[in-house]
Amino acid sequence: MESLGPLPGGRRSVCVNMVRLTRIFLLVVGLIVYGSLYPWQFHERYFPGNPLWILFTTWPDDLFDRYVLRDMIVNVAIYVPYGIFGYLALREHWSVPVRALVTIGSGAVFSACIEMIQLYDSYRSCGLIDLTCNVAGAIAGTGVAVISQRRIHGAVRHVEGAGGFRFAGVALLLYVWLAYELFPFFPNFGGAHFRSGIHDLLHPPSWPPVAFLEGFGMWVALGYALDEFLASAEFARICLFAATLVFPLRLILLDRHLTTSEVAGAGLGIAVWLGFLGRRRNPSLATGVAVMAAIVISGLAPFHFLAEPQGFSWTPFQAVLGSPWSDGLVILLQKSFLYGAAIWCLRAYAGQWIVPTLGVSAVIGGLEVIQRYLPGRTPEITDPVLALLLGVVLSLSTRPADSHPVAEVCERS
Repeated sequence: MESLGPLPGGRRSVCVNMVRLTRIFLLVVGLIVYGSLYPWQFHERYFPGNPLWILFTTWPDDLFDRYVLRDMIVNVAIYVPYGIFGYLALREHWSVPVRALVTIGSGAVFSACIEMIQLYDSYRSCGLIDLTCNVAGAIAGTGVAVISQRRIHGAVRHVEGAGGFRFAGVALLLYVWLAYELFPFFPNFGGAHFRSGIHDLLHPPSWPPVAFLEGFGMWVALGYALDEFLASAEFARICLFAATLVFPLRLILLDRHLTTSEVAGAGLGIAVWLGFLGRRRNPSLATGVAVMAAIVISGLAPFHFLAEPQGFSWTPFQAVLGSPWSDGLVILLQKSFLYGAAIWCLRAYAGQWIVPTLGVSAVIGGLEVIQRYLPGRTPEITDPVLALLLGVVLSLSTRPADSHPVAEVCERS
């Protein structure tokens, strides 16, 4: 077992680390609940017995079936982080056995509750094998935490030093980008789904210019955001290339598709950033203009105008709320990153928030007015309102680097 020992920075470092670890643990719990109950479609059902009795008496007929084995591996894996961060989030003055028992016991109760809730989802199953695997994952994670707790604390301090826990400013934009790329955070391991995605990627029925332009804008903006977020320009370039791993991940995500046009746009965006924009001494203005150009040109495509204008909706987010929530959220995340990145870049050049925010919102508002004459569009007030909200959120969330509310709370306590 690895002793934690004194941490650099004394009590303040320990306290900040504990707060961060607790938040990571709560995030892990939230992700497990989300993934275990997705897509959140519950139905009233009749059961032959008590749900707890069903849980402890249901067992798969064939443990060596490849689908059962795959589910067992997944169930173990998703509870390893529960064990790691559940153990580390507990008070350090508790003994190791007590912390381990509390973590594993809470994991067992938590897993049992999730399993019984899954009885009300016709696409899910409830059984003792899932509970057993989840507890095994919690035990494995607890063991990792006991053995490597000092290394994990050090990793948390390193991420904290890089600003990875701030959820503010450019870090907030990066989280929005990651959420867009990986939503709905639920994999589909079916071979047919993966093969279909590969076939569509290699034999695209069309090359939509909108997807190409949006892909270009997003990856140019991502290059700038990583360069702003990371201290080392070389490391930012490495991370930009590593970010392309989201494309193979998209092929196994449920209800997500990857188009050749989008990948080509991303490739051009990376090339433009690395070969031109990223080499400039102050790339903020040029990057902001490039992102806005992608937004405007994609918004006007395919440049076939109607003789008579369509109606204009003055109700914000009407189209998003009127579509399936998952589809609407993907569109909202993509636009939030593009508009937010454009505002962030132009603000870095202008030195203030008000002009870039109003400027981006005005351009997008004018684009919505022109879209009244474009077929297949839904002209509405949503996008300029979204740009205004993003400008306000980014300005309020950007604090000086030495501002650390968690550390201040620790010192007062």
